[in-house]
Amino acid sequence: ISKLLVSEGDRIAANSLIAVLDSESRLQAALASARATVALRHAGVEQARTAVRASLGEAQAPLSRAESAVRRAELDFDRTNTLYGKNIVAKASYDQKLATLEQAQKEVEQARATLSRFNTENLDIQTDVVFALRQLDAARADQVRAEADLEQAYIRAPVTGTVLDVKIQPGEKLDSDGVADLGQIDNMTAKVEVYQSLVGRIEIGDAVELTADALAEKLKGEVTRIGAQVKRQTVLASDPSANTDAKIVEVLVALDEGSSKRASRYTNLQVEANFKVSDRTASAK
Repeated sequence: ISKLLVSEGDRIAANSLIAVLDSESRLQAALASARATVALRHAGVEQARTAVRASLGEAQAPLSRAESAVRRAELDFDRTNTLYGKNIVAKASYDQKLATLEQAQKEVEQARATLSRFNTENLDIQTDVVFALRQLDAARADQVRAEADLEQAYIRAPVTGTVLDVKIQPGEKLDSDGVADLGQIDNMTAKVEVYQSLVGRIEIGDAVELTADALAEKLKGEVTRIGAQVKRQTVLASDPSANTDAKIVEVLVALDEGSSKRASRYTNLQVEANFKVSDRTASAK
């Protein structure tokens, strides 16, 4: 842990930062490098597009020249053909003009074939641009991964609540105990172990009074949940003759607003519960 941002008793919101690991600086540098690579790949895409545009322009110029040459050759051939028909020019001159025209036409076809390799409507399907775009995609993926790695350096609160206990200090190594205990103490509840022989007389909504040595006043609440599993007793009475292997069912009791406020200073406080049932009071701890 390099930074601890909470203290015992602090109220914090869900997802708020509570601690920072010492890997933060290294992961920040990795993220900065990933972002720089994305910017570089962006520039590579624009460079590839520019190169394709330049190649397109270079391919269009020869076509224009070849088409102009064809038009001149056609005019020359037409004049020569007319004169040849009147026996004014020799056959050799006619053949030369025809060959010149045919050669000009071939050059137009070649220029058009070269130009056809370029898609003038969508430069991004050209091979060089596609390659640059895939490099950009890879760089973006690396950036997303670097952002996720950096987030691992930050420990955030999973829920809104109050810091009950701080488990670690800056400079100490994080272990399975975590950073802090966090609880939602605005609405306190009590988990009561009721003997299996008595739990059948308790119903949801029954009123409950709870007492504890640490509290001067009784707490009040009501049953909100009755467990479905019989378990071994874990809370033992101080009486040495008490049954230490009794079977119990866990009953959850929600405290009212005033009782929650009084009990919010304590968690894991042992209490004794009195359930108000129809025919008599059932007790449990």
